[in-house]
Amino acid sequence: MTYRLGDIVDAHMHLWNPLTTPREASGPARLYSIAPRLLEKAFGVVVPRANREFVGSPRWVAQPFLPADYSALAHSDDDAHRVGTVVHIEASWKAEGFGAADESAWINGLTFPDSLALGGIVGHFDPRWTDGAEVLDAHLASTPNLVGIRCSAPVHPDPGVKSWTDVPNLYADKSFLTGFAAVAERGLTFDAWVYAHQLPDVVTLAREYPETTIILNHLGTEPGAVGPRGKSTGSSSAERAGMRDRWLDEVSAVADEPNVVAKLSGYGMPVLGYSSMPSRAELADLWHPILTSTASAFGVDRLVFGSNMPIDAPVLTFGDAVQLVAAAVDAAHGPTALPAAFSANARRIYRIPSPR
Repeated sequence: MTYRLGDIVDAHMHLWNPLTTPREASGPARLYSIAPRLLEKAFGVVVPRANREFVGSPRWVAQPFLPADYSALAHSDDDAHRVGTVVHIEASWKAEGFGAADESAWINGLTFPDSLALGGIVGHFDPRWTDGAEVLDAHLASTPNLVGIRCSAPVHPDPGVKSWTDVPNLYADKSFLTGFAAVAERGLTFDAWVYAHQLPDVVTLAREYPETTIILNHLGTEPGAVGPRGKSTGSSSAERAGMRDRWLDEVSAVADEPNVVAKLSGYGMPVLGYSSMPSRAELADLWHPILTSTASAFGVDRLVFGSNMPIDAPVLTFGDAVQLVAAAVDAAHGPTALPAAFSANARRIYRIPSPR
């Protein structure tokens, strides 16, 4: 069955230009702009394994991905959907403190196609920073579109899997929890991203700040759930099956917290263990049970759709992303829930005005 959906709010996408803004990929991007085939051939040698397994290919991270590129990608493979509004999620801008607001200001200055609206920006902020309240105020002043913040927390015990911060349990860290008050006091949402074994930390944060809406990104990514990653993660089919079962249990526990929203996104991330680009049927076999169970646990009003493009682009098409989520939401709640999951919930949670 093909679901036909209009006025989609993509609540999780990234834009960047590593050639003109400070990014982790800025160095390789300059080489890619001169000799893309050379970098692709050297990718397995010059890029650390953890980074290589996370991004899958240099194509998407080593060149600009701007609003027109996103629009072309979102509508290139399937005429059954139409994206009208996007929420940009911070994307590894290399700056701390007051400099982190520069990314939001940069996004706010981009030109979007007439058919695509910037509904909101989720900027980067670490509550442990000194003068955190002042940094947040600077961030708010940098753009009228700031709706929330994100501080990525994935850390994996396998040293071959990419970690994103210096603390294994960041969201349960005392200094993080104390500094988070600045986020709560300003009524901002918080996008939480962890690896699956860290999902209990999201519960800790949600209980500490029950009035703050927390949006769980990518269901809590499980490296190796699809195929081997790192030095020894997901090395056998039996191990991967057990990982997915435990993952579902942890996601269900997070769903018990009423202030947490599930962002149905990130199931095409290369770090999950893909070795090739699967068909839509193969993706459905892998993800329909997990997505359906998650949709059922969180309920109609606590689901939003996110494409995670272009990070997921090496593995799945935008049409795959839409159809997989639509099938899961339909299975859990029926077709009447689709407008909520694909538009209305994101507009309410991120305070995005309805289209005229």
